[in-house]
Amino acid sequence: MKITVLGGAGRLGAWVTRFLSTLNIQTVISTPNPDKYKSFIEEVKIEAYSDNKRAVSVADGVIVAVPLEETVNVLKEILPYMKPGTFIIELSSIKTPVEKFLRENLAYIREKNISFLSAHPMFGPGAKNLKRKNIILIPQPENQALTRTVKNFLKKQGANVIECDYQEHDQIITLTLAIPHFITMLFAAVVNTHKFNVNIEDYAGTTFKILKLLAESLPSESWRLYAHIQIDNDYTIKTLECLKKYFNKLFKTIYNRDLVEFEKFWNKYITASRSNKVNTGNSYKKIYRLLEKI
Repeated sequence: MKITVLGGAGRLGAWVTRFLSTLNIQTVISTPNPDKYKSFIEEVKIEAYSDNKRAVSVADGVIVAVPLEETVNVLKEILPYMKPGTFIIELSSIKTPVEKFLRENLAYIREKNISFLSAHPMFGPGAKNLKRKNIILIPQPENQALTRTVKNFLKKQGANVIECDYQEHDQIITLTLAIPHFITMLFAAVVNTHKFNVNIEDYAGTTFKILKLLAESLPSESWRLYAHIQIDNDYTIKTLECLKKYFNKLFKTIYNRDLVEFEKFWNKYITASRSNKVNTGNSYKKIYRLLEKI
């Protein structure tokens, strides 16, 4: 089997390419400028194309790992050049635009007997392997065989595989991606615009150290990725409105120096996590184990 990774020299695409190569799966990539990634291409010993159409025409399966905003355009570009009986797995972070693409092209996809699967790896290219990593799959009713194959493959690699539909994915992702990114960006903006004549690290507590670590990692990705995760998800605004509601509530409580309301807020929204059987002691220990490693 030959698999083509579109965007195979990018951050996520390169991770996928390396991963497949280590498993001795015949892999080719497509990237707009192969010369730019010559050392990577030589290192993993793969064939590289600069044309997506040519790259998919030689493949038994295609993995689309291009930048989020390019996903649907690339899917439209390659579809006429896919061989009958092949498959497409796309890895975008926002899924409702892909769902729209599927609805518009489902008849053609069925006619060419192309299997389609949406997946979302919930980790970055810094991961060493798939052990204990969350991967979301959005199966299609007519492509159950592909879903089973991919699911079994991922589980054998130690991944935690979750299945959902397109809308459920984008709704939940606002909580697990959009809100953490949003809060971290705000934290970075506040800290980076406050200037002190001291080393702020000398004043850092546990929570600050963890938030600062998250903030410092933001520039490792393109600002465009963070922007599109916020802007392209139709459910982000609703979740941010919820954040604003609780921010205003807590801000008012603090502004009024109201200990009674603070306790009510704490008991209702913070310690409520205990109802989900969260072991707060274990969470606290995990934080310190993390800090001891950095």
